Amino acid sequence: MKLLVFVSSLLAGMAVVFGEEWSNYPSPVVNTEQPQPRLFVPHV
Repeated sequence: MKLLVFVSSLLAGMAVVFGEEWSNYPSPVVNTEQPQPRLFVPHV
């Protein structure tokens, strides 16, 4: 159970960091990837 919490928190942290980075550098790849972190962070 601790491993699951660690992985989920790590992914949430990465999603926040990458979400902020992607918002500064718009591109076709970002437009398809951006909704995922934004939906994932509130879910965690």
